[in-house]
Amino acid sequence: IAKLHVAQGDLEEAESYYQKAMLLINSSYGPDHLYTANVLASIAKLYTLQEKYIEAEELINRAVAVQEKIYGSDHHLIAASWLTKAKICQVKGDHAQAEKLINKA
Repeated sequence: IAKLHVAQGDLEEAESYYQKAMLLINSSYGPDHLYTANVLASIAKLYTLQEKYIEAEELINRAVAVQEKIYGSDHHLIAASWLTKAKICQVKGDHAQAEKLINKA
């Protein structure tokens, strides 16, 4: 439902649904589970759309840490998270790191 709200441009409603999902998934699976990491990555991407880059960076770093722990550091299923990190790096002016992440993705 949250992704539908993002697609419709209703970012506040999407955030509400993502936060509810985060509470349920984190309490059911814990902070180091792939489901938790995927929701964190989705919220981070939403935050980049809302230009909440500090919050987005914290969440995407947590998500990538779990994803890399599960998949390894070069798995293709982490590509979307690397692109979110690249966007944040670009906004922060770290263009070299952004380019590195884009190439990795």
